Amino acid sequence: GPRPLGVFTTRSVRKGEVVLHGVTNGFSEIRTNYTIQVDLDMHAEVEDPALHVNHSCSPTTGIRDNEWGCYDFVALVEGEHVPCAYDCCELDSIAVPECRCGSPSCRKVIRGFRERCDLMMSLYPADLIPKYLTKWFASEHQKQQNGAVVSALAK
Repeated sequence: GPRPLGVFTTRSVRKGEVVLHGVTNGFSEIRTNYTIQVDLDMHAEVEDPALHVNHSCSPTTGIRDNEWGCYDFVALVEGEHVPCAYDCCELDSIAVPECRCGSPSCRKVIRGFRERCDLMMSLYPADLIPKYLTKWFASEHQKQQNGAVVSALAK
């Protein structure tokens, strides 16, 4: 049958291989369905073909910060389709709220890293999670630990 819309490689790729370099047209504090979050208050306006990378709850690529202020898409498994988990690049995802990826492990709703951080941290190697999200995660974890210490001292 016909291929779905999305990004595909012209050959099978090896695990760990950079599949696609994300390049930006610029940056904006305003988030849209066509930007990728690159910091807590900054979004990259990406060029094709990265603009058309699909979401999947069973992604074949992870993302790594690159020298152009965006992301490289890195193969997690061998294959040709290049979807990533939107939950792993947006703190709060707005682009596609209802998931229709068709994966057997489909989560039905795309929420973003804030609500899926434990799952995303267990699915991806640390170098395939954007640095701004790993910093946010460490900061939130520290706040929780500090809150536990404060509540223990109050008893």
